[in-house]
Amino acid sequence: MGIESHPLQTTFRPGDTSELRNKEGRCRNCDRARKSGEQFMFCKGCKTAVYCSEQCQREHWKDHKDMCKFSRANAEILASHPGAVAAPVAGMPDFIELQALLRDFSETHRASFQTMLLAKLFLDGGAEAILAAGQKICIVPLKYREPGPDGVVNPALTFSYTKMVFLPLDRVLADPQGTHSRLVDGWNASASLRQRLRGSYAAEPGFIDVMPVMFSPQVGPTQMAYFPIYQMPGGVSREHYQGELELLSKFIEMGIVLRQPRPDKAPVPGYMKDLGSGRKWEWRPLVNWDTNPEWKRTKTTKERVKLLQRKLAEARSA
Repeated sequence: MGIESHPLQTTFRPGDTSELRNKEGRCRNCDRARKSGEQFMFCKGCKTAVYCSEQCQREHWKDHKDMCKFSRANAEILASHPGAVAAPVAGMPDFIELQALLRDFSETHRASFQTMLLAKLFLDGGAEAILAAGQKICIVPLKYREPGPDGVVNPALTFSYTKMVFLPLDRVLADPQGTHSRLVDGWNASASLRQRLRGSYAAEPGFIDVMPVMFSPQVGPTQMAYFPIYQMPGGVSREHYQGELELLSKFIEMGIVLRQPRPDKAPVPGYMKDLGSGRKWEWRPLVNWDTNPEWKRTKTTKERVKLLQRKLAEARSA
């Protein structure tokens, strides 16, 4: 499932370039989690959607077929143009590996990007005002970050974040330079997915719509996602949202990853722990900011970053 709706992953395997990134994912149709030792089936067309049964796969086909066909067409294009798979720039991975790294990075930091999107919308005038002039897309420019001297690839540190920008969707889809020639086809193919997402978020307080978010490195593939946007509560200052945006930007820069320790708990900052020479990474918590006395004493982004840097160093050396 795409990063726009799947439960947050906690396990990543950077060396795996298969289409199916989250092998522990829930059924795309009924959202059932697999039991211990249970194996789910997956769509043999796109190799990205997982199902708990043939019945669920049949029920979901009406929503999945357009994106499935689009994904298969992309795979066929790459297979028929070997030159397109080559590394876009010397020192970078080839297209297939870069695409896998981009999908992992955007999924690793999805919780941070979701909160940053809402903060950025507020700071730019609010979601209603931004959408008043028509559908917008959030562009997230990224820069590829080479592995360290040991060559180990941490999925939380494969790209550098710079900013978020809201642009009119029709302007991006027009794309006179042909930078994203498949973007129009992808947008059209995602119509049923977007409608399904709207239905799943509709009952949440203050929900407005789903916004397309495109993670876009300087060269190579892009990753499209769809994040829910909401009316922001009153009585919260611009300084609060500016602080959120600044702190979460630092999280991404440091490789700090937000996850829920349990489904009934709020997200907490953690890190990706290497479980085997860079081949498998799992999320581990660092600080519970609701109960940790050190965190409660921090008042500024600088103090919080310093605390997390220390906690991160301690965790990695343990």
